[in-house]
Amino acid sequence: MALLVEPDRASPAVPTWTRDDWARVLARLTVGFDRAAAASGSPARPLLAGDVPGDVVSGLEAFARMSVAWGAWLGGPNPSALVHAGRKVDVLELVVRGLVDGTTAGGRFGWGPIDDRDQRIVEDAELATGLWLGRERLVPALGGERLHTVLGWLAGVDGRDLYPDNWLLFPVVVAAVRRALGEHVADEAIDAGLDEVLGWHVGDGWYADGDGPALDWYTGWAIHWHLLLWAAIDGARRPRARSLVRRRARRWLADAVHLFDADGSYVRWGRSLAYRFASVAPFGLAEALGVSPLPPGLARTIGSRGIARALDDGAFDPGTDWLTRGVTGERPGVLEGYISRGSPAWAAHAFVPLVLGSEHPFWRAPEVPLPVERGHGSLALRGPAMLVTWSPAAGVRLLSARSGHADDIPGHDYATGYGKLAYRSRFPFTVEGRDGSYAPDDTVILVAADGRTGHRGRTEAGDVTRARARSRSIVAIGDVRHELTTVVVPDGDVDVRVTLVAPGAPVRAVEGAPALGATEATAIERTVSTSDGWAAARCGDRMVAIRALAGYDEVRPSGSSSATAGRNLVWPHAEQPAVAESLPSDRARVVASAVLARSEPFDPEVELRPYAVDVAGNLRSARVRLRDRTVRVRLS
Repeated sequence: MALLVEPDRASPAVPTWTRDDWARVLARLTVGFDRAAAASGSPARPLLAGDVPGDVVSGLEAFARMSVAWGAWLGGPNPSALVHAGRKVDVLELVVRGLVDGTTAGGRFGWGPIDDRDQRIVEDAELATGLWLGRERLVPALGGERLHTVLGWLAGVDGRDLYPDNWLLFPVVVAAVRRALGEHVADEAIDAGLDEVLGWHVGDGWYADGDGPALDWYTGWAIHWHLLLWAAIDGARRPRARSLVRRRARRWLADAVHLFDADGSYVRWGRSLAYRFASVAPFGLAEALGVSPLPPGLARTIGSRGIARALDDGAFDPGTDWLTRGVTGERPGVLEGYISRGSPAWAAHAFVPLVLGSEHPFWRAPEVPLPVERGHGSLALRGPAMLVTWSPAAGVRLLSARSGHADDIPGHDYATGYGKLAYRSRFPFTVEGRDGSYAPDDTVILVAADGRTGHRGRTEAGDVTRARARSRSIVAIGDVRHELTTVVVPDGDVDVRVTLVAPGAPVRAVEGAPALGATEATAIERTVSTSDGWAAARCGDRMVAIRALAGYDEVRPSGSSSATAGRNLVWPHAEQPAVAESLPSDRARVVASAVLARSEPFDPEVELRPYAVDVAGNLRSARVRLRDRTVRVRLS
């Protein structure tokens, strides 16, 4: 179970961490891994709790991903050993044995050959990265013959069929490392994938993760991560590309700092969120490579608080000292099917700054407050069509005007991870409704006459300004397609949402406030004013509310029923008040609402009363009355 604290988990005491604190966390994780390795007989394929003996992938993921942190440890001015709770682990010996056992053909702990679209392709790049980071000690310790064997296994990635997304960068990094360690590698083995990924840049330092508007944390913890590694290892061969990679990374890092809340929480959306504090890894890598645009104290603040927040949220199983599967605690049900016991070790990338000595400014500079601690602000990222706002009372919210991810996993639905109108640092989204339908938190869902629901998935178009986010999407329910155009206008902490519904068959629209999480339903207080068209819910100091402004004729109080509750990304229980149409219709019309979420109590009547929406007769535009001004928004 996640270690969630009520009534207010958004504002704990903020820790000030030192280099020794980071090393202690790595030591604990290393000892947890070492126990699992002892249970199996080799670090190449540790037997993690719950895994089936002989499972190659989970154990390989654990070793390969940890090898990045261990490589950084060995590459820095550190002793070979890490110690936790009286158990000492020689990191150099651990990594060397794992590499030798895993790459020995026909060996008991061998990883076997690399195949097309094989998980080994991902871990191949992890192993290469760890080897490169720790090369000053690892290469001599392996020696010529064993190093040749390891590099030969890594070369098995050459020519393999890849998923058309960030996977294209794994052979790039492997080839660059092999070349750096003296092997002959053709330029094409590096440049083909590199150039294709560089072409996915949508602006403002953001990369799509393959086809379509797949924009999420993979931009930072996978794409910039591997591009910066290439630039450091092989970039001198192509200085113009190296400069482009670094310039885009600096832009992304300078903006992405705004996605972090004061306590180390961050705006979670997209996939692979079990990687937890991997979100802070690009900041540390940029520092380690000398290309960071941020003050060193700010980069460390993000890293320290991100790791600390994850630990408070149950990232480690106290019985095994290994990472849990979930976003908070052990909750694999909220994750994608590809997340194994070893997968969460992607978070170990965050420890790369340990390659830097204790006198480096990253460790010595004073902490710098995050933007959310300095007051209100907003940032319009026109390339990825994201509008980011922040305030001390509401935390950070991301208004997403472009969303979607290709269906690359049979049976997995990405709609809720990408299709919400807003994602928030203090109010995580709900993965699905309790009855298996889509939950309406922070979005508009459509309900067909037979009860089936549809949710915004991949957008057809989207754009942002400093004043609003606008998106057009097709919502499919069975074979019927419905078009939604939504404009979100932020006004302080309030969002006014105006949606043109152009249905292909009779549907009802339902729209919810942000999800309000709790340890159990009894912790939530609910209020409603049907006469004024609003409803609110409160848990401790956290509170959400929604008010109908146009088109909706029902107010649905928050509650523990399947209509308003669901399986949340973070919380054991979550629900939200909503507004809805009572009857399905196939006519085009406009619906609108105002929503507010804060980590401090407020009066919904006072906060939401000033807002109104007047829709033009032709439905092409609407006038939105805000607290102190009126704006016109275009709907078609």
